[in-house]
Amino acid sequence: MKYALAYLLYGFHLCAPFNLITMESAIEQLNHYDFNAPDVQQFINNISSIQLIVKDALKLTQEHFKNSYNSNHIPITFKPGD
Repeated sequence: MKYALAYLLYGFHLCAPFNLITMESAIEQLNHYDFNAPDVQQFINNISSIQLIVKDALKLTQEHFKNSYNSNHIPITFKPGD
């Protein structure tokens, strides 16, 4: 699965400059939504589960980089005057 970062953070795709010319304003769009609709609840559940998957993937990646760094790292100590 590939998602844009803005989609994962905010739940929608950012607009390109061309989209701003052709679409109605964001304020007008909000008036068309029924936030209690079952589709909205399903979207919230989906985006929440995707965010959990991404968090787990980030933790796994951090652990991988940590292990890689620690396996190749040689500690260096300095004494005064070095």
